[in-house]
Amino acid sequence: ILTFEADGLTVEVEVDETPGARRLIGQLTPPGPADLELRTPDQSFLGGADELGRFVLDLPPRRLRSSLRIRRAQEVAETSWVTL
Repeated sequence: ILTFEADGLTVEVEVDETPGARRLIGQLTPPGPADLELRTPDQSFLGGADELGRFVLDLPPRRLRSSLRIRRAQEVAETSWVTL
């Protein structure tokens, strides 16, 4: 479980691994919808947070350095790069 904080936004994420699937489960605080982009060195995974700030994104099958970009209205926030 990781927590990122910047400019009044908190992002909590957890990697969920099951046989054959990996996903990133998260929560934005304050809650609200957002467009999300999980970036890796060679690809991106797009998704969104619901009105409660909850989200689930598919992860690549292997662990890679990744960063999450969050877009809300006119604001854009990015997490640091971590291996997920």
